[in-house]
Amino acid sequence: MTVRNRTAVAVGASGTYYKYFFGTVDNGTTNCPGVSASCTDVVGNYPFDNPLTINKTTWSIAPVSSYQATGGYFVLDLRDYCPALYRTLTMGHLVLPSLSDAADATKVFARTNPSRATVDAVAAIGELRELPSFLFQTGKAMIRNGVRNTFRFDKGFVIGDLKVVPKGVANGYLAWEYGWKPFISDLKKLLDFQRHVLARETELRKLHGKGGLSRTFQVSTDSAESISTNTFVESSLFTMYSTEYKIRSVRRRWGTAKWLPDLASHPVTDLELHRQAVRAVYGLSLSPRTAWELIPWSWLIDWCSDVGDYLEANRNTVGATCAGANLMTHTKTTHTFRKMVHNLPGSAKGGEATCVVETKLRGPFSSPVLFSDIPNLDFRKTSILGALGIQRTRGIPNSRIIHR
Repeated sequence: MTVRNRTAVAVGASGTYYKYFFGTVDNGTTNCPGVSASCTDVVGNYPFDNPLTINKTTWSIAPVSSYQATGGYFVLDLRDYCPALYRTLTMGHLVLPSLSDAADATKVFARTNPSRATVDAVAAIGELRELPSFLFQTGKAMIRNGVRNTFRFDKGFVIGDLKVVPKGVANGYLAWEYGWKPFISDLKKLLDFQRHVLARETELRKLHGKGGLSRTFQVSTDSAESISTNTFVESSLFTMYSTEYKIRSVRRRWGTAKWLPDLASHPVTDLELHRQAVRAVYGLSLSPRTAWELIPWSWLIDWCSDVGDYLEANRNTVGATCAGANLMTHTKTTHTFRKMVHNLPGSAKGGEATCVVETKLRGPFSSPVLFSDIPNLDFRKTSILGALGIQRTRGIPNSRIIHR
């Protein structure tokens, strides 16, 4: 395989300037930047995809045009003049949250797998074992502390010696987050039985059709914005600045995967497709993911890594193998210079500009990756840590919460 690099450049409007100041002459030509692009890819490895990187910068500039000013010791003549900053500035993207290729690629495998379970019925039934403990602990906490004060502190509520903080509430919260909340969600999906099965049958027909099954999964979208004031774009021939310089970056990531049947020549009847669809949609097999969900405290590893996605990606109820997958990332940043101010005599116009910077990446993957990552502590995960802390302590002694 050979790495190939290609570039393209298109220049924008050209202009001239002439400046006379106390006997000193400065004159010349300028070219507004237009479009510049580069593409790096790999040749060979057909029919599989290769890595691809595309960078493109596009300028749209309103030059300072047809301006003349004269005086006893001063002459300035501008014709389609491009301010200096636009000719020298290298544009880029704002800082966005970091990405994990391994994690996102594994999510693509898991979400596009024709064997994925919409409702893991076996695991859901296993979660029923939490019901008696959940009801007992929650009821006990409500009797001890009152219904209203079990889950929140009301205005004016005073607690002395927070030894009464109930472990039952912590147990109930964890049982809800990792047992009953997903279980109720599965029940709702079960009510839409026919739609899920018919949709999966359509996928399986494509899987056994010519070319196999190709699916796309939207992984994430991130954005960032920055606004600056009084950004100088020209300070040599004259003074001009933008009172509003706005930068906005948007990044989209998605993945595509192509799946082929394990037995391509094996004929599949409509009845067999229907059975496979039902088994896949409702997880009617003791798959590695089902076993994982039924292991006590398995959530602890799921909290720090996507082991569940890894197991889901390797589920193979219908007999299909991924023949190739790509992870695509498109980052687009728009730089906008508006509301121009200058020190030129008269009414010079122009100077506004917009620059669009785009980066497109394609990264092929051949298999799911088991990875570990330190999670961001959002509100839900912080609550889980708090519930675990309550479970592992005897309360919070010598504390007092007083509303003033």
